[in-house]
Amino acid sequence: MKLGKFVEISVGVIDVGQTLPFFERLGFEKLDQNWEPWPWAILSDGTITLNLSQQSGPSYPVLNYFSSDMKQRVEELKSAGIDVVAVHDREVPEVVGGLEIPGGIDVSLVEYSARRIPQPTGRPFSKCGSFGELAFPVEDLGPTLACLEKVGFRKLRGDKLPYPRAAVSDGLVNLGLYQSDGLKMPALVYHSDNLSERLDSLGQEGFEALQEMPDLAFGVGRFALAPPSAHLLLIMEYRPSSD
Repeated sequence: MKLGKFVEISVGVIDVGQTLPFFERLGFEKLDQNWEPWPWAILSDGTITLNLSQQSGPSYPVLNYFSSDMKQRVEELKSAGIDVVAVHDREVPEVVGGLEIPGGIDVSLVEYSARRIPQPTGRPFSKCGSFGELAFPVEDLGPTLACLEKVGFRKLRGDKLPYPRAAVSDGLVNLGLYQSDGLKMPALVYHSDNLSERLDSLGQEGFEALQEMPDLAFGVGRFALAPPSAHLLLIMEYRPSSD
């Protein structure tokens, strides 16, 4: 079973006021914003939904799954032997449970109708290219992959060299799992078949690439950005349009 009917990627940032303009300059569209119960903003690149949530410190992205029957889904997960973490948050009572996937991937299960959430158009329109995956560095690929497969993810591809890595999807979001010290923090990975022109344009707009490129062991030509006050990278790389 799928964990929900809709998923957003929630990223803890130190200051939404700093991080939001960065994504808007990259062409992300702001769908919603508020300051209660804390400052937050919801953005989209046309394919994924990104929630910037202001916290005391940056944190790894959390996958927020939404469904109007989430309590029933939680019971089904428990019946299947999945360890669902109890969540008691007076400020967000809609969160009815959570999952802690080995490797530092957190999942929040929210009882809320997906129909009430602004949906992406399905057509990428940001300056980053086409969304490929949310990449996570993991200490041990095996337990992470096994746990994700138990909750509805399907392995798309995998390799053992130059280090263990795999790509998985549940039909709502693609994840990349990398057992490597070359990726220091999670990253939104985008693909483009006109990367050179795209990077020239970003350079003219004042975007500067990181000096130390993350090693994801695939793709040709890579450009990595660090959004301000967020524990997250944006990586753009060449992929043929036929891929």
